[in-house]
Amino acid sequence: MTALREQVTIGWPEKVKQVPSLVRPYWSMHHHIGVENGLIFEGQWLIIPKSQQEGLLKRIQCGHQGIRKCELRAKKAVYCMTAGGTSPTTLL
Repeated sequence: MTALREQVTIGWPEKVKQVPSLVRPYWSMHHHIGVENGLIFEGQWLIIPKSQQEGLLKRIQCGHQGIRKCELRAKKAVYCMTAGGTSPTTLL
């Protein structure tokens, strides 16, 4: 995520081949990615580092609303990469 944050800060090159391989999966949405208070957003969604995705839903469940409502809440708030890491997808 540090590499993505740095790329957003310095700006994106004109061609995808000029983008470092670590952040290349984000190229398709690079016009919509921004950094605010050190957090990386794609539009209104917070981009979650792959290392933190697994435990995210457990932390969202703090309101005891039930699993389905927690999943719906997560889909509105966070953005995760797919298992292959080649393209982003909304959580769950």
